[in-house]
Amino acid sequence: MRQTIPVSALKSSLRLVRIQSATSRSAPFPPCTFTLLRRLTSSSTRSAAYRPPVLPEADLPLGAVDSGRSERIERVKIGLRLFVRYCGWGLVIVAIGLGGLFEGAHLYVEKYKLPPVGDVDSGSTSRLRSSTTGENVDESSSTDYGWEDEMLSWTGGSTGGTSPRLGHRARHALRAAWMSTHWNRTNQATLAEQGWFEPDFMLLKRLQAEEANAPPPMLVEQSALSMDKYLNTVIQMAKSNGLSFPPELSVTRPPGPPDSTKEGSMCDPVVRDLLLLKASNLERMATKTALVDAKEIYERVLIATIPRGTSTSRQDARSMRLAKKVGGLCERIGADKEASQWFDWGLTRAGIHLNSLSSSAPSSSSWFGSSTPRLSFDPSGLSPAMLRATISLLTSVESYHATHAQLEAAWNVQSAALSFFPQRWQTNSALEQDNAAAALHQSWLQSYQATLQLHHASVAHAIKNKSALSIAEEASSLAEQNLKVMDPVPSFYQPPESSALTEPARQLHRDALLVAAESSFTLGRLLETTRQPDLSKVADLFHRAAELDAKQSGRTEETVTGGEWHKYWRNYVRVKALMGETVEPPFKDFDTDFKGRDEMAMDVIRSVTRKFINWFEPSRETGQAGGSASQSRA
Repeated sequence: MRQTIPVSALKSSLRLVRIQSATSRSAPFPPCTFTLLRRLTSSSTRSAAYRPPVLPEADLPLGAVDSGRSERIERVKIGLRLFVRYCGWGLVIVAIGLGGLFEGAHLYVEKYKLPPVGDVDSGSTSRLRSSTTGENVDESSSTDYGWEDEMLSWTGGSTGGTSPRLGHRARHALRAAWMSTHWNRTNQATLAEQGWFEPDFMLLKRLQAEEANAPPPMLVEQSALSMDKYLNTVIQMAKSNGLSFPPELSVTRPPGPPDSTKEGSMCDPVVRDLLLLKASNLERMATKTALVDAKEIYERVLIATIPRGTSTSRQDARSMRLAKKVGGLCERIGADKEASQWFDWGLTRAGIHLNSLSSSAPSSSSWFGSSTPRLSFDPSGLSPAMLRATISLLTSVESYHATHAQLEAAWNVQSAALSFFPQRWQTNSALEQDNAAAALHQSWLQSYQATLQLHHASVAHAIKNKSALSIAEEASSLAEQNLKVMDPVPSFYQPPESSALTEPARQLHRDALLVAAESSFTLGRLLETTRQPDLSKVADLFHRAAELDAKQSGRTEETVTGGEWHKYWRNYVRVKALMGETVEPPFKDFDTDFKGRDEMAMDVIRSVTRKFINWFEPSRETGQAGGSASQSRA
C-alpha cells in the first residue's frame, strides 16, 4: 500500500521552507534549520540529549589562536624576568651584607681590639714612692714603667691597629690572625712532623703508636695553627712590599749569646713585631720543631735590636726579656748549658754577675754555711722596667738551678733576688689615685715576691731547713694580700680608662690566682708534715687551692677537669678521709681515678675503635666476633 502523508504535516513542512527562504538573506545559520532537522529526525533521536556542534580548531579564526599562545608566552617571559630580577637583587643584598659584616669585623678589631701601646707613660708629674728605696720621686724624671714594651704589638705601635706599610691584603690577613687566636676556640688538632692529616686517620695512627709503645703525635690547638698560616702569609706579603727582615742565623755560629762587642743592625719596628708574634705563636704550639724555630726567631730579633752605643733602660729591659725567652726555650729543648749562658748574658745587661754572690752577711739559720749570700750591687738605681726584667730573669735562674738539683745555687739566687723587694709596701689605694701604672707595678712586685718566697720554702724543705714553714706562711699571706687587690681586675686597668694596661693586668690577675693556689697547697703540705698537724686547716688550704685553680681557668669546680686542680682535689679528699669524713665528687660522673673528661672520652674512643677493627679482622672467627660484639653492647 502506498503510504500517504497527512495534509497537516505537509503544510507544516512547506511553512518551514518558506520561513527558511525568507530568513536566508539575513543570517547564514538560521535557527529554523536546526528546528527542522530535529523534527525530521525526531523518531530516531528523540531520547538522545542535545549536544551543540563543536567546531575544530582549524576552523577558528587564525588571529584568535595566535593571540592566546602569545599571551601565555608573554606571561612566562614576565615571570622569568621577575624571578631573575629578584634573585639578582637578593644576591646583591646578600653580597653587600656579607661584605659589610666582613669589613665591619675587621674595622672593629682595628679600632677597638688592637689599641695603641704607647699611652701608659703620659708624662704626669705625680709624686710616687720608689719601689726599692721608699723615697718620694718625680714620675716624669725616673719612672718609665715600660708596660707598653711588654705587650705584643700588632705592628700599629703608638697609633694602634695594624701598620699601613703592610698593605691592604696583609693588614686583613694580620687581623684574621688575631681573630683566629681570640675568637676561634675550637678543639685540638693533630700535628705530625711530616704534615697535617685527617683526624680519623691520625686517631688510628695514635692507637697503633700506643700499641707499639711509641709516643703519640703532638696535639696543637686549631687556633694556633690558623694563626701560624695567617702570619706566614703576612710575612711573605711584607717581604714582597719591600720590608727588610733580619738575616737568617748561620748554621756555623757557636751556640750561646752574641758577642757584646758587635752592634746590631737597625730592625724595622713592623718587622720586629711580626717576628715576635710569630715566635710567640710557635711557643704556644709547643712542639719540638716549633720551639726550635721560636728560639731562632727570638735570637734574630735580639741580635738585630742590640742598641748601638749607649743604650737606654727600656732597650736593656727589652734585651733582658728576649734573653729570658731564649734561655727558657733552650731549657725546654734540652740545651741546658746554652740556657745558662743566655741567663747570664741577660743579667749582665743590668750589671749583675752571678759570680758576684758573696757571703758577707752572717746568718745562723743558713743550711749551706754561716752566711746568707747577697749581691754586691744596689738595685735602687734600676728603673721599674729594668727591675721587673731583672727579677724575672733571677726567677728563671733559680728555677733552672732547682730543677737541676743544684739546691745551693738555687738558695743563693733566691736569697739575692728577695733583697730586691722593699721592706714596706705602699697602699694600692694611694697609688691608684695617682698612677695606674705604678699600682700595677707594685702588684707585680708583690706577686713575684710571693713566688720567690714560695720557691724559697720548697728549697728550704728540701734541705731540711726549719724556716720552711714560716717562709711558706709569709708567701701565702702576701699572695692572698695581692689577690685582694687584683681579684677582680680593677676598672682603672680596663678600657676606656687604660688600654695598654689591660692585657698586663689580666695576665697578672691570672698569675695572682695561680700563686695563691700553689702557696695554699704548699703551706698545707708543710703543715701536714708537722708532728701534730691540724687536719681541718690542712683540708681548708687544699680546698682553697682547688677553688683558686678553678677560678683562674674561668670555670667552676663542676666543669674543670685538668691542670693542677686534680692534685689539689685529690689531697683534699685524702685529708678528709683521714678525718673520717667523705667528700662528694664535684660532679655526678666524676671518675674515681680523677681522670678528666677529655681523657675519659679518649678512652671510650680507643675502646670502641679497637672493637670496631676487631670485627673486620679476617683472622677472627664468627663466634669470637659475636662475643666481642655482645661484650661491647653490654
